[in-house]
Amino acid sequence: MKNKITKTLKKALLRVSGTHQKQAKPYEFISWLKFANAGTLDNGNLYCFEYAIEHLPSNSPVIEIGSFCGLSTNVISYYLQKFNKLNKLITADKWIFEGGENANEFLTGSNITHNEYKLFVKESYVRNTAFFSKNHLPYTIEQFSD
Repeated sequence: MKNKITKTLKKALLRVSGTHQKQAKPYEFISWLKFANAGTLDNGNLYCFEYAIEHLPSNSPVIEIGSFCGLSTNVISYYLQKFNKLNKLITADKWIFEGGENANEFLTGSNITHNEYKLFVKESYVRNTAFFSKNHLPYTIEQFSD
C-alpha cells in the first residue's frame, strides 16, 4: 500500500511541477520577444496560444483581455501571422492595477505615482506592439473587460 501511495504522489508531483507540460515549438522570434518585452508567460501559455491559433475554426476576431506591456499580444500576433490567419486581434486593458485606483497616490516605497506607472506601462505596450507586431497591429480598447 505504501508503495502505491508513493507512486501516486510522485505522479502528482510531476504533473504539478510541469515536467509533463506540453511545449510550444521553439521559434527563435519568441525567445527574442520574451527577452525584450516585459510580461510573464509560462511555456504552457505559449503552447495553448500556438495550438488555439493554429486550429482557429474561422476568421472571427481574437480577443485578449488584459495586455500589460504587450508580451502576450505580440505572441498572439506572431502566431496569427505564422499560421497565415486573417483574424483581427482586439485587446482590452484599462491599465489600472490593483491598488492603483487613486492615480495620485505613490507606489509604496517610491516617488512614482500610480498614474505615472500606468502611463509608463501603457506607453511600453504601444511601443512594443508597434515594433514587434507592425505587420499585424491589434485593435486596442482602453477599457475594463466588463
